[in-house]
Amino acid sequence: MEKTIFDILLDKNNHDDIVMKNTDGQDIKFAQKAVIPYFVDGVMNVFVLLEPLTIPSLQGKILVYRIDMDEEKKLSIVLEQDQNLIDEVYNEYERQILKEE
Repeated sequence: MEKTIFDILLDKNNHDDIVMKNTDGQDIKFAQKAVIPYFVDGVMNVFVLLEPLTIPSLQGKILVYRIDMDEEKKLSIVLEQDQNLIDEVYNEYERQILKEE
């Protein structure tokens, strides 16, 4: 059985690059940077930090995505739009990096 993007992202031993399609249907390759569990309004959310590898203007930047689950328990990955939340999650990522050093 082929692994899904969620299998890859949530497997702490798997650091393979992932591929997602953009809104135009083009494949975009990303390097995994981190999976960050983070409370939002008292609810645990899971965020993934990804670095686009195939978009020259975004290389070297880290994008924050949220893993969402709908009522039918179907998972999706959504680019986070709330800049304050992006900053909070990124700060948590930096704290985790400092802990590991």
